[in-house]
Amino acid sequence: MEQAITLTTQAVSKVKELQTKERAKDPALRISIKTGGCAGMSYALAFDKKAKNDVVIKDRGVTILVDKSDLDYLEGIELDY
Repeated sequence: MEQAITLTTQAVSKVKELQTKERAKDPALRISIKTGGCAGMSYALAFDKKAKNDVVIKDRGVTILVDKSDLDYLEGIELDY
């Protein structure tokens, strides 16, 4: 089974760097979809803790959180930096 979301090597490095730099209390990376405006949808990234409706994805030491309702829009993406 293919992983729903993957990160490039550069993205993994940057996420880990930001976790350390920001001393993230919640070390998981949340990827979400925001709707509205002329552009329609946009992506949002933040460090967060797991919520009830989250799908948890792990990629090379990075924990990614995605709300189940956003997963259809994000499935198959590769996050790069």
